[in-house]
Amino acid sequence: MGPARSVPISVNLVRVPERFRTHITAARCQPVFAALRVTEPQRRWTLQALGEFWLAVILRARAR
Repeated sequence: MGPARSVPISVNLVRVPERFRTHITAARCQPVFAALRVTEPQRRWTLQALGEFWLAVILRARAR
């Protein structure tokens, strides 16, 4: 077998932020946090804010 070739893959991320904001809302995140984190206090960084942050990191990295 020869060496593996690297093939560039193009992924269209244009609609990801819109879909993320449609489905990952504070109203949906709060019950998840309440159900799963019974001993940890609510932090300034909510589950929704963390999702927004990592989405921005991914989109910025793909733009380079």
